[in-house]
Amino acid sequence: MSSQVQSVIALPGSPPAVFAPNQIVNGGRARAGAASSLSITSSPVRIRTGEHSSAKTEFINRVRGTVTIPLTLEIKRHGQRIVALKNVPFSVSTSQQGEITFNSEQQQTPWRFNVRVNSPRNEMSLSFVLNYSGLGVADAVEGVRFNKELSQGGEFVVSGRQPITGAYLPIARGDLPSGTFEGEDKRFASMLEELQIIESKTRVRFVIPDHNISYEERLSIAAVAQIVRTGHAAYHAQPWITWSSKGQAEELLKSFSGGKPLLTTIQFSNQEITIFNTRFSLGPVIFFSDKTRILEEDLNTLRQSLENASEHDLVEVRFTPNTDHPIDARYFDWLSPAERLALNELLRTKSDLADLNENSVKQQFITLSELAKDEIFEDGVESNFVKGLGHIVKGAGAQSLATLFGLIECENRNDEIIAETLLWLGRLNDPSTHQERLHFLEKSLEHRSSRVRDAAATALSSMDDPKSAFALQQAIERELNPDLREDMRQVLAELESVH
Repeated sequence: MSSQVQSVIALPGSPPAVFAPNQIVNGGRARAGAASSLSITSSPVRIRTGEHSSAKTEFINRVRGTVTIPLTLEIKRHGQRIVALKNVPFSVSTSQQGEITFNSEQQQTPWRFNVRVNSPRNEMSLSFVLNYSGLGVADAVEGVRFNKELSQGGEFVVSGRQPITGAYLPIARGDLPSGTFEGEDKRFASMLEELQIIESKTRVRFVIPDHNISYEERLSIAAVAQIVRTGHAAYHAQPWITWSSKGQAEELLKSFSGGKPLLTTIQFSNQEITIFNTRFSLGPVIFFSDKTRILEEDLNTLRQSLENASEHDLVEVRFTPNTDHPIDARYFDWLSPAERLALNELLRTKSDLADLNENSVKQQFITLSELAKDEIFEDGVESNFVKGLGHIVKGAGAQSLATLFGLIECENRNDEIIAETLLWLGRLNDPSTHQERLHFLEKSLEHRSSRVRDAAATALSSMDDPKSAFALQQAIERELNPDLREDMRQVLAELESVH
């Protein structure tokens, strides 16, 4: 990518099909393994437990005929619950020989279990099939986890609520041997992890379809997960067609008539993608094609189209890139704050950049930080350091935040100064940089310093944007400092109450 882009071809709508996510170079992690479809139903499993299986006869004795009750299935090891499927509807029946059957196969549930317990013989048999069709991603993940843990063995426990107190009581148990069957297809588990990433970033929710998942669908899911994680993608270089206004097509004809390959930069206002019949947006995207031509025959076609086009017609333009150079893509909404601001600067015109001196901004911040080393920061009092930050941004513009982000990310700074900067970012009244500041504060929740993490959480509270709830929840799960963890929980509760 050049240090500055001289011209960008801005086009409305979504990119052509050659830039569909499943065309990404390496295709994400989904390229690993066989290029086959994934079944939405697990393989049937039948297990016979070891000795010491049992059932609570006082609970079962109340059963007359066949009844349906919600039960919880647990896997325990060393007395600790590892995983559970809760409130699975089962029909429960007893035989004259003392065998008790728990069956969910005829119920409205994706978990098709048949559990038979013969207490006199201390035997239990278990068979099941998991059908993920119609499940949300979170529920499907629970099913995969249960399947995996079940394959590793342990104590299998069936529990139900005590009818009077409502407490969960173990009804039946058995020791499951390890390694009697293989867990869920690792490709399916990997796909669910990627869907969780997409859901957390886009706030779109997916439902597992009622058909096997094709290789192409898996490629798209892996690629979109990569895009929302990084904001980056590289596409296989192949010819593509766009539709331009007549005026824009005339400019392209002039630019490419020399026959030389050019750096071609094309921005689309929005890229939409469909996963499992759910359509959503990846936001604006810009493509950088290092060496691209309009071939002579395509130039001739373009000239003829322009001769016949009216001022309001759209004109087809065919580009041919050098196939040895993948096409680089940047997705604005998913870049880091520093990258996003840097890309915006890359796309600005020279006149816009005339007053911006990045080195000057950097030096001002370093000087300001040195002066602030001995300053005492007080809550509710605007420090001289914060006043200085305001002057820097006012003088250099909001784009100077990219430099500040970079300095904080890449250079070791005084933790108190970083914390004060984060608190200021949270209070800054600038809608144009809201998203960049939000992302940077979310990232700062991972800082090595608890002081900085605390400031990041407080700053997110100041921004009052519920979109940061997921990042806060993850930070709470990582946080080892109990006081800070509780402070983060309070911030999360405040954000979740925002409507």
